[in-house]
Amino acid sequence: MKKMITGPVLPVKEPTENIGDFVCINSWAGRTEKPCRIVGETPTRFKIEVDVETWLPNGWLQPGQQRLVPKTSVRRIHESS
Repeated sequence: MKKMITGPVLPVKEPTENIGDFVCINSWAGRTEKPCRIVGETPTRFKIEVDVETWLPNGWLQPGQQRLVPKTSVRRIHESS
């Protein structure tokens, strides 16, 4: 049985110079990164939304759908000053 996450999903404070966010999937075939938007946050996970069909280990995520993923699986790219 999967462990349920309790507590509210909080909105994310966006950095001013954020270039993009990518959800990273590691598999036997290599590493795949798909663009995503972070729409919420728990202490250990991000709630992401995708614009393209994306495979995640627990199933397909269609455009516009949201899912909680571990924070370690999201790569955030910021513009360096």
